[in-house]
Amino acid sequence: LLVEDDGDFALADYYTSALNTLGLGFRYWDTGVEGPVPEDTLRRFTRVIWYTGHYFGHTLYSHGTAALESYLAHGGNLFLNGSMLGLSLKNSTLLQDLLRVAYVNHNTQLHRLVTQGANPVLGSMQFWLSREGDNRQSLPNEVDAIAPGQALLFYDRSTPEGLGTIRSTGAGAVAVEGATYRAVFFGFGWEGIADAQLRQLVLMRVLDWLQGTVSDVEESEDERLPAVFALAPNYPNPFNPATHISFAVPRATRVQVRVLNSLGQVVRVLKDELVPQGYHQVTWDGTDANGVRLASGVYLYQLVAGEVRLTRKCVLLF
Repeated sequence: LLVEDDGDFALADYYTSALNTLGLGFRYWDTGVEGPVPEDTLRRFTRVIWYTGHYFGHTLYSHGTAALESYLAHGGNLFLNGSMLGLSLKNSTLLQDLLRVAYVNHNTQLHRLVTQGANPVLGSMQFWLSREGDNRQSLPNEVDAIAPGQALLFYDRSTPEGLGTIRSTGAGAVAVEGATYRAVFFGFGWEGIADAQLRQLVLMRVLDWLQGTVSDVEESEDERLPAVFALAPNYPNPFNPATHISFAVPRATRVQVRVLNSLGQVVRVLKDELVPQGYHQVTWDGTDANGVRLASGVYLYQLVAGEVRLTRKCVLLF
């Protein structure tokens, strides 16, 4: 069951397209149209995805809180996600006693998340949250796990030079396996994961774990590898002094990642080499090939691999 509880932000396409791609049938319920989900309706489904997006007016209506408490108490499996959820549910039975989540902060001001150590749900991964577009994440909540809950993702406070080093004890996601239920809580909207392939991979792994089919995540290396070329939105954007550019390649191949000015002239080549299949990242510091700082403005960045050419825009501000 897919429950849309996000006001009028129209995020359903992120979920429905991902579920269709995964080949999963689902029932779609829009609380804005159909009203509260009856408890007996929830119990007909072994897995429920409930999302609130970044809607500030209501994050999980009161009837929904009671319905989900009942659903989990009767052995349901839940994926609950959305900005501001930690804050709005911080004193609730649902958050503390069932999801085993402790609220910490309503806005981390951080948009990069990484796994750390053994992770039974997601394996090993890292990703950025979007800060622009209809899936932007303005107020990602910071939470902690209450035993037996386990933190799945941590906000990364590291500097651009030290990416990958955890500088925060606060988590962005928690999973718990109760006596009769399983649940995954994200203090941000799943739809806000900037990279579409990683977003789908996260959903697949969460749903598999909720169903109890994932016990060898670390052994399923091929599942974590991209199937197509992809170029993600840079982050931050606009930027000063540096921005990060992520890309994916489905096979070992020679790639070039380059920056062009508004005239289409190449001003900097960030990478030009053979890279293995997988997800990669480069950083651009706003300088040209000679190390000279470029003027503020709109620039293009490209991923070129054989006949493949993917292009996005970025804005440099000085």
